[in-house]
Amino acid sequence: MSEKQMTNDDKIMLLKSQIEDREKNLKVKKKFTPETNCSLEFEGVRYNLHASQKDQLTNLLIRLTMYEMAVEKLGLENEYIISGYSVGQWIKDIKLRLEIIKYEEEDRNLKDLKKKLEEIISARLGDIFELIEVHLKKIGKSGVLPAGIIVTGGSSSLGLIEDLARTYLRLPSRIASLEIGNGKFQIKDSSWSVAYGLCIISSIPDEEERLGLKKHSKNIFKSILQTLKHFLP
Repeated sequence: MSEKQMTNDDKIMLLKSQIEDREKNLKVKKKFTPETNCSLEFEGVRYNLHASQKDQLTNLLIRLTMYEMAVEKLGLENEYIISGYSVGQWIKDIKLRLEIIKYEEEDRNLKDLKKKLEEIISARLGDIFELIEVHLKKIGKSGVLPAGIIVTGGSSSLGLIEDLARTYLRLPSRIASLEIGNGKFQIKDSSWSVAYGLCIISSIPDEEERLGLKKHSKNIFKSILQTLKHFLP
């Protein structure tokens, strides 16, 4: 499927998958603690390992590796010194510097993906909040709900949703906390709030009919509740 054929939902799922994979593969950044002074004069050119670009360091590493092979073959490891350090020390520092550059590149790419995902989600949430604002105007409550709004469900886990709700609806906004048993237990994953709410509704007499839901037998609701308990954190 080409990018033009992808829906916003497809793009969101693809970006989330890419971000999760990159976060999993992104190792902890190493600290650059060189054995040399990082100022190398080699074949008539002065190199600063801190300032040199990736391609410069790669080419330098290849040439120094060739020198190292020749030095080892000739048995001159302790005698062949470049700018005050052995070839092996320069190679070690260059490799470490290249690892850090690679990490920084992957970290920038990861941040770009997160920014792209945030832009798509923000646009989608903006459309949703505009529809909510239209409804609030229709019932005469636009901007006049002193207690504000409470965001719940799976979408409440999105980091930017609280600020977006506050901006679009011009109302106080907060994320719901899902507590069970008079606050004795708290469910951190708010995506369970829908299932929990349905279980609560099922325990209230005639609540299903009031909400336009079909009334089922108590045994079925008990069965559903017992099933859900196995998945609760």
